[in-house]
Amino acid sequence: MLKKITFRKIFLQLFILILVVSAVRWYQQRHLVDGIAPIISGQLVDGRNWSMSDYRGEPVLLYFWGIWCGICQMQSGTIDAIAKDHHVLSIAMDSGSKADVLRYMQVQSRSFPVMMDSNLSAAYGVGVVPTYFIIDKEGKINFTEVGYSTSIGLRLRLWLTRWLS
Repeated sequence: MLKKITFRKIFLQLFILILVVSAVRWYQQRHLVDGIAPIISGQLVDGRNWSMSDYRGEPVLLYFWGIWCGICQMQSGTIDAIAKDHHVLSIAMDSGSKADVLRYMQVQSRSFPVMMDSNLSAAYGVGVVPTYFIIDKEGKINFTEVGYSTSIGLRLRLWLTRWLS
């Protein structure tokens, strides 16, 4: 005999699920910086120079990832597509040498800008990858996200940052 599921029971289960997800998100994001983003400038793995100050006036997606991270591998196509329309800087964490990262980018056919992590993850409070920061035209962090994020979600945050800041 099937038990009758009540609205109250469904509501309680949804509430508990939301509470658990919120607690996990808080735990993963508890050390992330907010406010004005620490300045980043340096050399990309392909030899080009990159400076956050060159992008004042435009939103920037800052993406922390690792070549060893399965979710990051799934996310790399999304980041590559977004980089064609928006300013993106990715930071490769614990990913070996520049040659290792360049080889990964070539094998995966990815072209988004990559900088090696030289304490940038510590400056931003990043301990989990993938981690995303959406930085507005003034250099302020508007959004942070940890874990998998959809293309629509990231593009919506970039669009909101562009038009609301």
